[in-house]
Amino acid sequence: MNINLTLKNRVLSSASELFYNHGIRAVGVDEVAKHASTTKAGIYRNFESKDHLVAEWLKQQNDQHRDWWLSIYTKHPSDPLKQLKEIIHGVSHALLHSSRGCPLTNSSVELTDDDHIARSVVLEHKAWIRNELKSLCKQAKLPSHSALAEILFLLMEGAKISTNSFESKGPAKNLASSANALIEAYQQSQK
Repeated sequence: MNINLTLKNRVLSSASELFYNHGIRAVGVDEVAKHASTTKAGIYRNFESKDHLVAEWLKQQNDQHRDWWLSIYTKHPSDPLKQLKEIIHGVSHALLHSSRGCPLTNSSVELTDDDHIARSVVLEHKAWIRNELKSLCKQAKLPSHSALAEILFLLMEGAKISTNSFESKGPAKNLASSANALIEAYQQSQK
């Protein structure tokens, strides 16, 4: 733990590590405080509640994911098909090299109350991904772009959630090739 970080950033860093590795419900404020070398009072001076801490952590995860996603657009301007394929490949790669899969997807399983402040972050994140996939499929002029985007979204989410279930990470390992085969099949249907 880098003690030179501000207290708020130390708490967020600790919470990120603990929530990701052990789950939101399994980690208490006492554990976050100990890991961040502070007290519960130190946490509550920066966050109204554990739920607010969770929401802030998920916002960070969302922002990092969006920044990465948008960097693909910059890397391949005017080539939405290349952008789409690289994003799916990147998600697959990230899942294969993660210890527990996607933190936002994992959190969606733990945060089931629609009124939970952090659940809204997850729902907005997933809606954004669906919209971006639809936009990319449409821009790439893929047939039945909306239906294809929904299936690609389901493939990605399935790979994310199953990462914790399979030692070999089979679904994540096959995400990019499955998505590419699906895209090619849709392209062939247009001919």
